[in-house]
Amino acid sequence: TYAQSLGSPLDSVVNIYNEKGVSLGGNDDGGGRRRLDSKAKVTIPADGDYFVRVADHLERGGPNYVYRIEIISTQPELFFASPDYTVNDTHYRQFMAVPRGGRMVLLQNFSRNNVSGDFKFEAPGLPAGVKLVSDAAPKDLPNVPLMFEAAPDAPLGHATVPVVMKPTDPNVKVVGKMRQVFDIVRSGNVIYYQETEDKLPVAVVEEAPYSLEIVKPTVPLVNNGVLDLKVVSKRKEGFKTAIRVFMMWKPPGISVLGE
Repeated sequence: TYAQSLGSPLDSVVNIYNEKGVSLGGNDDGGGRRRLDSKAKVTIPADGDYFVRVADHLERGGPNYVYRIEIISTQPELFFASPDYTVNDTHYRQFMAVPRGGRMVLLQNFSRNNVSGDFKFEAPGLPAGVKLVSDAAPKDLPNVPLMFEAAPDAPLGHATVPVVMKPTDPNVKVVGKMRQVFDIVRSGNVIYYQETEDKLPVAVVEEAPYSLEIVKPTVPLVNNGVLDLKVVSKRKEGFKTAIRVFMMWKPPGISVLGE
């Protein structure tokens, strides 16, 4: 149900019923691109008459409380996007600035609909000297880090890259697409205009003044156990600025300190 996205003051609440008035489902604020719009997914058990009820959350109404309803059958689909890294700023760190001789990583969360199986990332058209280091997207993980590496002699440059996810099973025809939502016009918590992008900006930048390395543990992490990870920082001569270290990704079932 589209309302706020059309400029309507309607805060929609949608419910779906069968011919006997039994509710099959509903939604208030699940519209995605607009916070107050509605989106519901229901299973229709048999052919028959069904009814959609649209109301305002605060029981308001009027001639300008317009809305549009779209009903479609669900299709297999796979989307991925990087999470927001700060409050009220969807643009922060949503790019790959890869230092010469170094790496950069972005976490990618998956949204699957009737799609299973293993996938692999593909990023055609990368800047010269840049390669995709991690490409696997296993079926049992909700997210994975997407990592790029630049050669020490990579020329400074940039490209807008159409990153996709291709299935490893040739019988699966679904291609995963990037769906990164950016706020264009907002005031505090109120979003007036957004855009959705399916390409990732990738740039080669100057060499970083330091590098980080995790020392590989010599023993396994046991169930209910605690394991210290040693992180080694190597600084360039004269670089004395503090270095923030935090975990970008961890396997399921593992908890870590944030920073």
